[in-house]
This record gives sequence, structure tokens and C-alpha cells, in this order.
Amino acid sequence: SYTPLSASMSSIPEAVMRPQHHLTTIWTFWYSVGNKNLSWEQNQVKISTVSTIEQFWFVTSQLRPPSNIPTGHTYSVFRSGVLPDWEDVANVKGGRWMISCPKVEREDRLDTRWLEVLYMLVGEHMGESSSQVNGAEACVRTKGDRLEVWVRDITMMKEVLDVGRKVKNKLGLDITRKIKFALHKEDKEGVKGPRLAL
Repeated sequence: SYTPLSASMSSIPEAVMRPQHHLTTIWTFWYSVGNKNLSWEQNQVKISTVSTIEQFWFVTSQLRPPSNIPTGHTYSVFRSGVLPDWEDVANVKGGRWMISCPKVEREDRLDTRWLEVLYMLVGEHMGESSSQVNGAEACVRTKGDRLEVWVRDITMMKEVLDVGRKVKNKLGLDITRKIKFALHKEDKEGVKGPRLAL
């Protein structure tokens, strides 16, 4: 169980406390246990909400890296108040960039790439397109792992593409490694077919 830093440090005198460095956006960490016998809500575990760089580092240092969580489980980090769900009002008009991570790369690259994505989120390193990003997920799966970056509005296609390009560049993926974009609406309806790719 995680005690928020603000509560655990309330007895420290103000004169000796290090200043906290506030994030532009408040973020919530989630964990999905991936149990098919439970509802979506029952699968979701809210880990912590962070509003400072120090809290972000504390939480990420306490969590197992994605390569060490069970297959079928998912980490999510979303803006405070936004659920990691297609049907959340902030996500319903959006989609997600998906970066495939073959199982052979799980030990070497999954954790590093996940941290790079989180740095981009909390550091607002998407430039003018930062407000488009609602969150990210690390999905550990049998057939191959996946990182996802969720965007809020697909009608803002210039920003959606900008997010995809920035993520691909930050992760150092060359032209042979495509990242794919999926619309939440189509995924929900089970639509199959070609997807936008970079």
C-alpha cells in the first residue's frame, strides 16, 4: 500500500523540507490484473495519483517493471480523472498508437521503452500536441508485448500524427519498425482492416 508523500511528510518542518517540483498535469497509475472472470472495473486497481516529479519517481521506483508482471496484465498511466477505458468520455473520440514489442525484447527493451514513454507524458514532451495525449499503457501478452499511447481526438489528425512521430523517434525505432494507430470506436465494434502506420 502506498501512502501519499504529502501525508507521510506532514510532520517535517517546512524549513528543512526540500521543495516539490509540480508536474504540469496530475497523473494516475493503474494496474489491470487481466482476470477474464471479472468485469473491467473489478480488474482495475488504482495504484496512486502523482502531482510532483518526486512522487512520480517514488511510484515508478516502487513498481515492478513491466517485464516482471504476469502475462495478461497491464500498467496504465492516465491523466487524473480519465479512466484507462475506451468508453471514458475523454477517450471515446480518440485512439491509440501501438508499439509492438516482441517477446525476445521483453528483458532488454520493454522496461526502458516504457520509461521513455512515461518521461514524454509527465514531462509534456509532445510539444504542442501534449494536450492530445490522455495516457499510456504497457501490455504484457503471450504473443508479444505492446506499448500504447492514447490520444483524445482523432479529428485533430495533425496532432495525432505528431504524437506518433515523436514517440517513434524517442524510442529510436527505425523505418523498418512500424507503429500502428487504432481508433477506439473501431476496436470496440470489432472492425478489422488496414490501420494507419508510421
